[in-house]
Amino acid sequence: MSTPEAWEQLRASRWSPPGRADSGSRRNAYAAALEQAEQTFQAAAAVGTATRPIQVFYGLSQAGRAIAAAAVVLKGKRSGTSHPTGSRPPGSTCPSRVSRSAPTRPAPRAAS
Repeated sequence: MSTPEAWEQLRASRWSPPGRADSGSRRNAYAAALEQAEQTFQAAAAVGTATRPIQVFYGLSQAGRAIAAAAVVLKGKRSGTSHPTGSRPPGSTCPSRVSRSAPTRPAPRAAS
């Protein structure tokens, strides 16, 4: 199967999603994540090597969201995290500021 054929089948699955993505918010999440995954992978193919890895990362993240939306059971995981890098466990806190181990130095002045 070619890449365009695979995307065509995936696009078709948006109208009849698998697993638990067959209705409600999971259906919406599945369809949106697949669309965003496809767009992000297309962008990755069109950009230079400096930014391609981040595009692929976000494409994989969206593909994972689609899989999670369709999953019947996700052991020990919440589906639909707010950011592709994950989410904090319930009850955890985020520091209000980042502490530095050493003070920063001013930038050197340019020679005249």
